[in-house]
Amino acid sequence: MSMIMMGLLLVQSNAFSTSSRLSTARSDTPSITKMVSFDSLPKIFNKNSSPDDDDDDDETSSDPATSSPSFLNSSPSTDPESLLRRTKEILSTNLAIDDPSLLSPDFSWIGPDFISEGPLSKREYLAAGKFFYLPSTFPDLNYRAHDFRIDSSTPLTVRFTARTVGTMRGELRLRNEILPPNGRKMVCPPEAISVTFDEESGLCTRLCTGFTMDQIVGNTGGLGGVKAAATVAGAPPSEWEIYPPAQVIGRFFGRPVKGREEPDVFLAPFPETVMIQLAKGVLAARGGVEDPTLLTEDFLWSGPKIGPLGKKAYLGMFEEIKFKSAFPDLVEDYRNFRVDPYDPYRVWFDSKLEGTWTGPLAGKVPNGNKFRSPVESNSLTFDDDGFCTRITAGYAMDPTDSNTGGLGGLFGIYYALGIAPLPIRTRTLPQIIARSQTAALSIFTGADVDNFDPQQQLEQLEEDEEDEGVSNPLASIFGGNSGGFDAEEPDDDPAAAAAEAREEKQQLRLQQQEEFAAKREAETEQRAQARADAVAKREAASRAQMENAAAAKKKKQAESGGGAKKKMGIGMGMGKPKGKEAPKKQPAKKVVVKKVVAKAPKGVPTFKRWKKNRDDSITGFITGSPSFEEGEKVTTSPIGKGEVKSGNVVQTTSGSKYFLS
Repeated sequence: MSMIMMGLLLVQSNAFSTSSRLSTARSDTPSITKMVSFDSLPKIFNKNSSPDDDDDDDETSSDPATSSPSFLNSSPSTDPESLLRRTKEILSTNLAIDDPSLLSPDFSWIGPDFISEGPLSKREYLAAGKFFYLPSTFPDLNYRAHDFRIDSSTPLTVRFTARTVGTMRGELRLRNEILPPNGRKMVCPPEAISVTFDEESGLCTRLCTGFTMDQIVGNTGGLGGVKAAATVAGAPPSEWEIYPPAQVIGRFFGRPVKGREEPDVFLAPFPETVMIQLAKGVLAARGGVEDPTLLTEDFLWSGPKIGPLGKKAYLGMFEEIKFKSAFPDLVEDYRNFRVDPYDPYRVWFDSKLEGTWTGPLAGKVPNGNKFRSPVESNSLTFDDDGFCTRITAGYAMDPTDSNTGGLGGLFGIYYALGIAPLPIRTRTLPQIIARSQTAALSIFTGADVDNFDPQQQLEQLEEDEEDEGVSNPLASIFGGNSGGFDAEEPDDDPAAAAAEAREEKQQLRLQQQEEFAAKREAETEQRAQARADAVAKREAASRAQMENAAAAKKKKQAESGGGAKKKMGIGMGMGKPKGKEAPKKQPAKKVVVKKVVAKAPKGVPTFKRWKKNRDDSITGFITGSPSFEEGEKVTTSPIGKGEVKSGNVVQTTSGSKYFLS
């Protein structure tokens, strides 16, 4: 790639899985609706700050009675019930943004941009949370948390899924601008969130948010958190920040990917146990590759970096990959099978694979390397006849627990084996630049480009801070922090001057963030008071109007009292008034309306209180069917013949006939 092309890319970027082991799903806890998710944090926060700096924060109190969360009043427990309770307590405080005492001093936040920007310490996370504070932008923000689960391999980590929705009724503060409210509704794709606790203190030590599980769902372009909010606000990030360069170019010349709306049905085509067995059957057939009849003709497969692919392209890509022969010791751990409560036609499950490359794979000679994939989110969607219509796979939920370079799916496996494709196919432009910078600096710092331990990264940042003469000059070449290096006018102690300048800059930024947060809080209070005053004013006006109406009615009744007496006198007087007699009223003719009731043909079941679904199926209460109980609620296959209206007989694509009452 030429230097001119690289320059153009930089400018645009700155604008913004046969199963060997199957496990069953665990039951979920009730949904939690209040929480905050951040997957894109501004570069204005100093990444060199230490977690120990939290001791000076004003957000925490030295009084144990006020600073310690309620579950720490007794000895911490690591049983599932206690972990779920702690997770709910964190969620109820906007992921601890409103209660920093729930976070451990060595807390770290991991987001989808972790590979390029690294982790955030406790102080940085809290500053970012208060800076953005999405509930003020979306007052009806609802993350609809569900599918809470704890894996045996990660007993201190709680994972769950969020389905974020909200209406933009407040301002959105971004890094360089403030966007006004536009009243648009935000519908985010399913998002994987993980909360890890410390065994001794019970505090949260790590939080992973923003990892979407299906980029096609929703109206945010497959994004979550602040990036999703910016998209709804009309300022979406550049595609160079979201997709690998090769995919960006392909999206430019290819057809736009159509978003997928989740169905508004509330019944699965089969019971939950049957749905899960269908999913396991497809997995046993190697995702349908060994038995394509399990897949519909309009089948689609998609991953975070590939797809969507049609049935022919999917089979062509995977039928040549023989995992069992390439990895004789392959461990396929599929767990936590569950039916999606918002899309009952879809079955989700988690996966984690491990293996040693000792057989042929993709035409390459094995080198004995081992791979250990991250925990990934996968799903299979079925139709009313039990055939698989769609598969999503390879969505990593935590990139740190692997040796795949933070990648999921095939790209991650190939990376661990040393046969990875070019980065322009697997990584975004910011990730390519950041990894190139780390690799160049490794000569001096010894940093590993694949170090995904957040605590080690935070410690490395502190070490870099102590060696300004090496890290800063080279970092400036890649657009990093260039403060504190001046070759023409060196200071007596350049490292100390750089550290002092950076500290002053950080304090100024934190002060600006605190001032903005205070200003926003004051404005929120003013708006709340204004609304309260308006409500009180309307109530007073309504009461006054009612009182005036009652007084006017009473006055009118008083004025019409004499007339009423006169009428009463005439009616009870000595006789009828002189004049023509009033004509006698003729009795009204009784109109009889004949009710025509259509009857179902003999042998045809009847649907009552039915409704038509988006997929042209019918849901209602059936009678007269030998296959169902009287009055049982049933959903049919899509209707193929007949007009769907009352009094008609319709026929499904499978040949069944029903009468619509």
